[in-house]
Amino acid sequence: MEALLFGESARLLSGVYQEPVHPDRGVAVLICPPWDREQLRSYRAMIMLADALARKGCASMRFDYAGSGNSPGGTEAMSAEGWLQDVRTAAEELQAMSGARRLSLCGLRLGALLAANAGCPNVDTLYLWEPVSDANGYFTALEQSDRSEWAAKNRYRSRRHRIVPRPEQALLGYRYRPEWRSGIEALDYASRCGNRTVVGAYDSAHWAQHPALASAEIHALPGRPRIWRDPQEDRRLYLPSEAVEQIASALVNSPGHGQ
Repeated sequence: MEALLFGESARLLSGVYQEPVHPDRGVAVLICPPWDREQLRSYRAMIMLADALARKGCASMRFDYAGSGNSPGGTEAMSAEGWLQDVRTAAEELQAMSGARRLSLCGLRLGALLAANAGCPNVDTLYLWEPVSDANGYFTALEQSDRSEWAAKNRYRSRRHRIVPRPEQALLGYRYRPEWRSGIEALDYASRCGNRTVVGAYDSAHWAQHPALASAEIHALPGRPRIWRDPQEDRRLYLPSEAVEQIASALVNSPGHGQ
C-alpha cells in the first residue's frame, strides 16, 4: 500500500495505490469515492474493497477529488468538469503504476455518477455501487437533512451559546460552489464509459426500471440499504463485508481480466 500525491502541480490529488497479492497485469480498478458525509462513512469500506481486490490479483487505487478529502485545495478547486478530469488523471496514474493493460472503475454513490461520465478509455467494467439515481434529488435530500439538523435544539451553538447562522452554499458542514453543484446536476447515465456496466444496489428493483441503464447488469447487494445516508448509521459499527466481496468478484470477473 502506497500513499501518494499525483497529477499536475496546480491540481495535486491524494491517493492510495495497492498492489495485488499475486500480481496479474490484466485489469486494475480505480475506486471513485462519494462526497459529503458519505465519504467518511464509506472510508473503511473503500479499504476493504481494495484489500479484497488485492487478494484476487487486482491492483487498485482510491483517491480524493481536488478540494475534498486529503487532496489539496478548497471550494475554488471544485467544479464538475474538474472532478471528471480528476477521475481521468487518477485512471492514467493507476495504469502507469500498475502496468495494467485495461481498467475497471468502481464508483460509490456520487462517485458512480462521476465515474460513468469521466470518459476514461479502455474501461472493461463500470461498477456503480449504490449510485446516486438523480443528482438533483440527491442534493434536495441533502438540503432537507441539513435543515433538519440546523433546526434541532442545541445542535449548532457557539461556545458563547449564541445561535450560529446556517451558512449558505454548505450542506451538512460541507461547503461547495454553486457552479460545481449545477454541473453535477447536469450529469446522468445516458452516455457512460465501459464495455460492461454493473449496478450493485440494495434496492435492485428500482434500478432494473432505470431508462438509461436498460442494458446494465443489476446485482442485488446484501446488507442494509441506507448505510451511507442514515445519520443513525454513524453510531453503529457496520462493515459491508459480504457486499464488498461480491463487488470485488464482479470486477475481477470483468471481460478483460487476465487477458
